[in-house]
Amino acid sequence: MIKFSTPIERYKIGNHVVHVKREDLCVSPDSGWPSFAKIRGLHAHMLKLKGKGIEAVGYADNKISMAGWGVAAVAKELNMKAFIFHHDYKVLPEKLKYHKKKWLEFGAEVVPFYATVHNILFNMAGTYLKGKFKDKAVMLPIGLPLPETITEVAKVAKRSNLHRFKSIVVCIGSGTMCAGILKGAHKTMESSFYGIMVKHLKDDKLQEMRSDILDKAGIKLMPVNFIVENSKYEYEDEAKIKCPFPSHPIYDLKAWEWLVANIDKLKGPVCFWNVGNDPYLVNG
Repeated sequence: MIKFSTPIERYKIGNHVVHVKREDLCVSPDSGWPSFAKIRGLHAHMLKLKGKGIEAVGYADNKISMAGWGVAAVAKELNMKAFIFHHDYKVLPEKLKYHKKKWLEFGAEVVPFYATVHNILFNMAGTYLKGKFKDKAVMLPIGLPLPETITEVAKVAKRSNLHRFKSIVVCIGSGTMCAGILKGAHKTMESSFYGIMVKHLKDDKLQEMRSDILDKAGIKLMPVNFIVENSKYEYEDEAKIKCPFPSHPIYDLKAWEWLVANIDKLKGPVCFWNVGNDPYLVNG
């Protein structure tokens, strides 16, 4: 199901060539799995949990993320039980309705809870799981910031010969994917690495994000080598720019929009790391 090698394709923006790492192709198109590269680390993490005797995993999902879909798919692959928790909307948002269908297709048990904020949903879900499975179940962290994801992404980055590029651009959500790329590329990297936020942060939080990503990667980089650019968007906003390859409008497409706007300022060759796409736009 999971592919550990994805292509780097070439696309033109005016007179410029951009090399795109197509990590949205990290799963087989006919697998029914979500097209986002966190799936590799998620699989490695859940395999470890199974080896420790864990029988069930839970995830508190939101109305946008594909994480719950990934949890359900990996759980079925590993013969584990998945519980996906979501906010109890009076009317399910269309994308959440689509994702819920995917959860169920992979055999997950879906449990809605009324909760005013996501952390409360997470805590309620944890109590529910403990009541059913005692110590045989765990809640996966919100956003799936798993150390195995950093490790798996670092492996991909090492194989990608990123030293060829003078500028590398990727979106930043939790920062996990960005940390993995930096961890895998930094020893040979003389390029400038641009992480583009998917939501707007205050200046102090922006610097905290940069520091946190470097801490996760276990490295130090000069400011000129790792630049975190703020977003003009809020998290749930979608970028509307046209893109020549499938790219998620809430995540990667915001970074692609920044790249297009700044292409004349970026030293070439330029690489864009496309983490995933949004199957809902194609199939929803």
